[in-house]
Amino acid sequence: MEEVKTEVVTDEEKKNKEPKTTKQKVIFGLKIAGNVVFYALIIALFLFSLMNIRGGNGRQDFPNLFGSGILTVKSPSMSHYDANGNLKSDELFKNYNIKDGFTTADLLHAKTFSKSNANDLKVGDVIVFYDPDIKDPQTGEKGWLNTHRIVVIHKDSSNNVDYVIAEGDYYYYDQQYDKVTDEKIKYEMESRGTVQNVSIDRIKGIVTSVNKGGAAFFKWIQSSWLWIFVFPVALLLAFEIFLVIKNILAYRKEKLGLNNGQVTEEDRQKMLEEEKEKLRAELLAELQAQGLAPKAEENKPEEVKETESVENNEVQEEPQEEIKEEQKDEPVVLEEKVESNDSNEEVVENNNEEKSEEKASE
Repeated sequence: MEEVKTEVVTDEEKKNKEPKTTKQKVIFGLKIAGNVVFYALIIALFLFSLMNIRGGNGRQDFPNLFGSGILTVKSPSMSHYDANGNLKSDELFKNYNIKDGFTTADLLHAKTFSKSNANDLKVGDVIVFYDPDIKDPQTGEKGWLNTHRIVVIHKDSSNNVDYVIAEGDYYYYDQQYDKVTDEKIKYEMESRGTVQNVSIDRIKGIVTSVNKGGAAFFKWIQSSWLWIFVFPVALLLAFEIFLVIKNILAYRKEKLGLNNGQVTEEDRQKMLEEEKEKLRAELLAELQAQGLAPKAEENKPEEVKETESVENNEVQEEPQEEIKEEQKDEPVVLEEKVESNDSNEEVVENNNEEKSEEKASE
């Protein structure tokens, strides 16, 4: 007889198979969106922190990630506007990559610089370098990053670049260092700080592009990063923890059959028995797979066993009925036999009487 397989379906599986309502779909979508926002903020916070860690205090290096970073401008030394706010001609810088200059409202994109790339430097490049003499316009502290354009490149006897002369575009309009032949004037320019003698080891990066007006947004992020990243992440993290705890408690209530008192003790016992039966079936199946338990008919479900026992009883009852019928017929046969014996006795008596009469006549 074929083995009947039964499948235990839990309440959770039934719920998953049931079609979701519109409300459930909306809640599910909001959960997905919340998770996406949560992990996006986590990644953004991690990258922002990593950039600032690599940038240190911003005085000798700039925030960067994978060789690219951003900087804000603190002085107008690279501005192409005069004191009255009029835009000057760009003829002097039209052949360079950064030809428009930049102001304190702009955001700079730069790539990190390595000494091994020193010979790739060229006149017109706008470099980011450490300037020990520059002062912060707000704090007055010396020793900050500066951003000016290369106007002269100096090479050593091996034809390798050992230092460069950098000058701000704002001052270059008035006095072009590379065009000055008088060493005294050059010295005066260097003393005023309008030009800088920058060694290769002080160059930190090269400006690749300028985002006009982008400084305000970046400064706002720098000043409000606690509210932009940390606070939302903390809220979402607390919400995720709340959901986890809620699901754990709901799972325990369902397993224990409590369900806010709606499940009776009888139902709870029934659930526990079903769980035990499921575990027993799994254990028995594993033992049978390992050959430690016989694959006998006793492993069949109770309903199948009851059906077979009923069939066996029916088969056993049929011969009993036949025996009873035969037993009912037996007395009739015996009576006939008795009647035949009586007739035989009568015949014998008649014969004896006839024989006695014959002897008397003789």
